[in-house]
Parts: sequence; structure tokens; C-alpha cells
Amino acid sequence: MLVVNPESGGGKGRRLAPRVLQALRDTGWRVTARESRDMNDVEELVAGLTGDQVVAVLGGDGTQGRAAAGAFRSGALFAPLPGGRGNDFCRVLDVPRDAVAAARALADGSERRVDAGMAGHRLFVCVAHAGFDSVANETANSTPVLRGTPVYLYAAMRTVVDWEPATFTVDVGEGPSDYPGWTVAVGNAGQYGGGMRITPAAAIDDGILDVTIAGDITRIEFLQLLPRIFNGSHVNHPKVTTLTGREITLSASRPFDVYADGELVGPLPMTIRSMPNALRVLGGR
Repeated sequence: MLVVNPESGGGKGRRLAPRVLQALRDTGWRVTARESRDMNDVEELVAGLTGDQVVAVLGGDGTQGRAAAGAFRSGALFAPLPGGRGNDFCRVLDVPRDAVAAARALADGSERRVDAGMAGHRLFVCVAHAGFDSVANETANSTPVLRGTPVYLYAAMRTVVDWEPATFTVDVGEGPSDYPGWTVAVGNAGQYGGGMRITPAAAIDDGILDVTIAGDITRIEFLQLLPRIFNGSHVNHPKVTTLTGREITLSASRPFDVYADGELVGPLPMTIRSMPNALRVLGGR
């Protein structure tokens, strides 16, 4: 089955779907195509399959996260195809950036097991976060005219102007600790936001969650640190803390929502845990 989110990437999913469908059929797959109505529908379409079926999903990271939740429930073999703005899950899996090329490559792909994360009751595949990043994520989601990395940089610039630091309480299994600062990101995979390597040491098959905490720095320091997220060197800053754990409990001194895979999950406090070997994935390297 090919599941398409027609709204992903500002309509990118809808535009790419006919070519992706043809590429799958040209390489020998028998394909039924379904267009999702919304995110809940994505999950239910995939959850309704069986373990001997393959589901290719054309959409962005939010779509892939909800499809992964469905695949976890059904046991279907899950093949993500890039059809959104960031496409970080596809990047992490080393899936070709071009959706048609990625569809063609599935014929020669091999199956592997990867981890997922669970933020509250929501399964995710890349990064869950709260604080500055979640406020910026809300801005990015309401900005339809930009795509890819530029929309996330624009949202960050908008958010930094009015930002007031908070104190985050993080427990990775050794007791709670307080961290005054900007944001906390919990990575099942290493990146979000169209290639930002927020948790650069995270591996998608190690059963561990990686935590990055941006500490109590000035606005100028934060803006200077922001470009370093693209190569992961921000974690070398003395006021950036990195932790690891299998279960992370997170709260804050003022209200924040948690976002995961670019989509709203719910308010803090929240527990985030690793789900080792949760997904069967086809494609990438």
C-alpha cells in the first residue's frame, strides 16, 4: 500500500504521488494507493494492515511518526518516502532525498529493525522537545509560505525576540536535576528541523534516548550557537548539557507543550521512553 498525505510539504505529497505510484509499479510492486484525510487517518490506515504487507508512506516527519505508530500496531513493513518539508526521518535512514528515486530503490531494499520513542502516549521516530524549540515549532507549523530548513530558521528568529528562559527539571533515571535555560530535546534519532543535528550522538538502533539541554545563555550567545546545530558542534558549548537514558521525565517552571516529529503531543510534565526494535523498516542504508 502507498499512503499519501496530500497536505505534507504544502501540497508536495499530492504533487509527487502519481510519479511515486508509477515508480513503485514500474519496479514490480502491486500497489494500492490511499490518500489520508488527516494524521489520525494515516495511523489507522497503516494499523489496519498485516505483518506480511509493505506500506510506503509519502509525507513529512509528522506523517512518518503517525505511520510508524500504525506500523508498530500492525507489524507491517514500513517504507518512509520524503514528501514533507524537513524529511529528517528519511535523512536519518539515508533514504534518497528524491521521493521517486526512493520509491524505485525499495525494490532492492532490505529490512531492518529500528527504535522508536514514546512521548506520553504518542510514538515518535526522531525528536521530542519542549521549551524554546516547541514554541518555535508552533510558529513553523503556522508558516505555510516557507519549506525545509528556512521555515525553521525563520521560526527560531521570531521566537528568540520574546523568549524568557525557564527552568527545566530532567530525570534520566538517576533522580531529578534542574537546568535553567532554553530548551530540552530528547532524540531517538539525531536530527530535526530539516537537518539540525540537535542530538548528534543519537543512534536509531541503540535502545537509548539522547538528551540535549541548552542552558542559561544570553540571546546573543544563543544566536551564535544556533548555526552550530547543523554540524552538531553545539554540544561542545560549556552551557549545553548532554545526557542519555531509556526513560526521561521532563517538567518545567512554566507551561510548555511537547512536540514530537514536528507535531503537538501535549503539555509538560511528560515521560518519554525508548522503544527498542519497535519498527520494521524497508529502505535506506
